[in-house]
Amino acid sequence: MLVRFELSDVVIRRATPADAARLAWVRTASWRDAYAEIIPPRTLERIATKDAERMRRAVLDRRFGQTVWVAQDAANVVFGYAWGGPQTDPSLGFLGEIYELYLHPAWQRRGAGRMLLVHAIWELVSVGQHPVCLWVLAENDARHFYESCGGTPVGERSVELGGRTTKKILYGWHEQLPLPQLLR
Repeated sequence: MLVRFELSDVVIRRATPADAARLAWVRTASWRDAYAEIIPPRTLERIATKDAERMRRAVLDRRFGQTVWVAQDAANVVFGYAWGGPQTDPSLGFLGEIYELYLHPAWQRRGAGRMLLVHAIWELVSVGQHPVCLWVLAENDARHFYESCGGTPVGERSVELGGRTTKKILYGWHEQLPLPQLLR
């Protein structure tokens, strides 16, 4: 299913508690699409059952400077989000982190993900949380997207997912920040 939308109609805004269920829908659909060959189905389903509560907490928890941004289309359908805030591991040398960036598969590969990423990075820069990083599974094709947005691979770690060990790659934005004009 391909959803028709004009990039000029996409609105990036702060998430509200009313968005939590839609964000869970986006995350679950995205994980099932991106990780079907990487993460065992049972693990994906177990994760999906926790997505609604997890996203509700993400939207409500602003104590630590975290923000969730949503992308919505002209019909006010929330189809993607970026969740960022302070770096959770100071040993990495980054001040800000994009914890998650997901678009529902029907809205992917048409520029809205770039809009969300650029917006989230520049929001972190504006509050002094720069340089910025994010983690992505090495087997996930999204790593090419982050590279096309100026992210540089700067590290990797092993992670256990559903009884399987895989690698995740750390991407960083130091001086090579994506330019704000990429928003449109």
